[in-house]
Amino acid sequence: MSTPDHIRIRKATHMADYVIRLEFTDGRVIDMDFHPVLSDPTENPMVREFLDITRFKKFRIADKQDLVWGDHEMGFPFETLYAGDFRVHWDGKKYPGPAKLKTGRSVVRRVAASRRAGAQRTRKA
Repeated sequence: MSTPDHIRIRKATHMADYVIRLEFTDGRVIDMDFHPVLSDPTENPMVREFLDITRFKKFRIADKQDLVWGDHEMGFPFETLYAGDFRVHWDGKKYPGPAKLKTGRSVVRRVAASRRAGAQRTRKA
């Protein structure tokens, strides 16, 4: 998956449990459930430390691209986040993996162009 260089993460918001809403500069909005990755026994055991919801909520956006926790103790590259798929890696390629790692309860939607156009008309009025 190839993404244009000008797209970045505009905002990341904790929604509930292990779900984070990612809003991108192109209008794409993705709710990603990180629980499948955190609870996967094949992952690095240090990742399971973030099952502590207090620690999980302490994420940040690094360089408007990646989502990281702590001093890069855990992180997800832009390509994974934009695809909404944990099987997509930093190089943009999708690698085989357990189906549950795809997105969990992820929802992908794009802000409709008509909605944005309506907002612009409202501002002009």
